[in-house]
Amino acid sequence: MHLLLYKPITELDDFAALHSDLILLELWSLEQLAQLNPAKCKYMLLSRRRFPTAKDLTLFLCGSKLEKVDVFKYLGVLINTKLSWCDHIDGICNKARKILGLLYWRFYQDSSHSTLRALYITLVRPHLEYAAQLWDPHTSCDVNKLEAVQRFALRVISHQWDSTYQELLNIVKIQTLQGRRLKLKLTLMYKIAHGLCYFPAGVFLLHQSHSERLAKHHTMLCPHARTNYYFHSFVPSGVRAWNSLGELQACAGGLHTFKQLIKDSCSLSNST
Repeated sequence: MHLLLYKPITELDDFAALHSDLILLELWSLEQLAQLNPAKCKYMLLSRRRFPTAKDLTLFLCGSKLEKVDVFKYLGVLINTKLSWCDHIDGICNKARKILGLLYWRFYQDSSHSTLRALYITLVRPHLEYAAQLWDPHTSCDVNKLEAVQRFALRVISHQWDSTYQELLNIVKIQTLQGRRLKLKLTLMYKIAHGLCYFPAGVFLLHQSHSERLAKHHTMLCPHARTNYYFHSFVPSGVRAWNSLGELQACAGGLHTFKQLIKDSCSLSNST
C-alpha cells in the first residue's frame, strides 16, 4: 500500500497541521488493521527558496522520526526537492544504457536490423518515455542526454558507426525522442480536452473571445508563470502546444484520427 500526504507550508502552523494529519493517518491505519512501517516512510520538502519555511523541523510517525530525503521515486518518477528532472533523466539514461549494453553483447553479431530495432523499441525506449509528458525537459543539456542514448542505439541497430544522428534516424526510420514527447503531450491534452481521462477540474480553461471571427474555439487559457521551471512544466507547456494546433486537429473525431493529424506538427517526417 502506497500513501502520499502533502500540504503547502507557508508558515510554521502549517507544519504543525501536517504533523496532526500524520497522527490522524496513524489512527486510521490502526482502525484498518494496517500497520505503518516508519522505517519505510520518508518526507521531502519541495521548495526553490534559498531559505524554505520549516527547513530544520522534523516529522514523527508512530513515535519514530521520519527520514528526510532530497530525492525520492514516486510512481516510477524521481522527484527532488528543487522540482528539477535532472535526477530522473540521469537515472533513466543510465538504466537504458545498461539494457543497451546487454542487447549489444547478446544480439549485435547474430541479429538482423529489424530484430535489433524491435528490441530497442520494446525494451529500451519505454524507459526513456515513461511519464514523459510530466518531465519533458526544456534544457538542451537534458534533451541531448536522452538523444545520445538513442543515437547509440541506432548505431547498434544499423551497424553504421560513422553516420550522423539525422542519417541514422532516416536509416532506421525512427523519430527523435523530443518529437515523440511532443506527440505524447498533445495526445494527453486531447484526452483531457475531450474528457477521455480524468484531470482535476479548473486546471485547463477554454479561452473566451469577444470576436467570433478571431476565436479559436479549442484554445485554452495559458496560466501565468513567474518562474522558468513553471513556464516549462506540463500545464503551461501543454496549453501552448495545444493552442498551436489548428481547429481540424484539435477537434478530430477520435484519438486515432488525432494522432494521424498531428504527425507533421510533431516533426514526424520519419515516424514509427
